Amino acid sequence: MRIKTQALKKRYAIIALIVIATVIAGGWIIYFAMGKPQYGNADSLTQQQLIDEYFNKALAFMVNKQYPQAVQEWNKLLVLNAPIPEAYANLGFSLFELEKYQAAKESFLQAIDINPYQVNAYYGLAICHEKLGDIHAATGAMRSYIHLAKKGDPFIRKARSALWEWESQLNNPEPPNNQP
Repeated sequence: MRIKTQALKKRYAIIALIVIATVIAGGWIIYFAMGKPQYGNADSLTQQQLIDEYFNKALAFMVNKQYPQAVQEWNKLLVLNAPIPEAYANLGFSLFELEKYQAAKESFLQAIDINPYQVNAYYGLAICHEKLGDIHAATGAMRSYIHLAKKGDPFIRKARSALWEWESQLNNPEPPNNQP
């Protein structure tokens, strides 16, 4: 009886191995016969090329301090519905340089909404809040920036200095000027 049971177990094991080998071989045959699977289509490749082109142009305009042109390129990129937090953050900095603080703030918030770890967006948000007169919000955004910034970040000293200044303002508010 034991001999028949062992023989059946061997037979089942061999059948299982044959089935597994057949499935794997069939998968490989289909893969090589049909070619590597394509994800997306030619239109998405064209869209990716447009995204790269607009991003690089906008960045070049920013580097050359041509902020109105940079804003145009960032907006062209964002019209493609590309959820790129870096694009929103850079749009925010371009708008900030044009002194459009409310619009810049919205761009920084959009970047943070897409990626809560978009560190530079917190910095931009903080300086926008300062320009808009909301020191409490500026302090909170700058604290987030400092918390998320990597060691050696070149803006960390400036961020700590701004935070210290803002906290001093909050702790020691100037008395209102009552002179006629």
